[in-house]
Amino acid sequence: MSTPTHRTEEERAAWWATLAPDALEDEIRENLRAERRLVPIALVAGALTGVVLLLRAFVA
Repeated sequence: MSTPTHRTEEERAAWWATLAPDALEDEIRENLRAERRLVPIALVAGALTGVVLLLRAFVA
């Protein structure tokens, strides 16, 4: 299956809304990419939060 090229986000969203099997596969792949980008950010944010809480506990 080939994925059609969409020029804008609106066109891609409209294609995903058709619920065609290839559109759903493309949406799943795109969501996985976005989630993979968020995991490192979440880990850094969690680590920074932990450091701040530890520093606050020791200073207070």
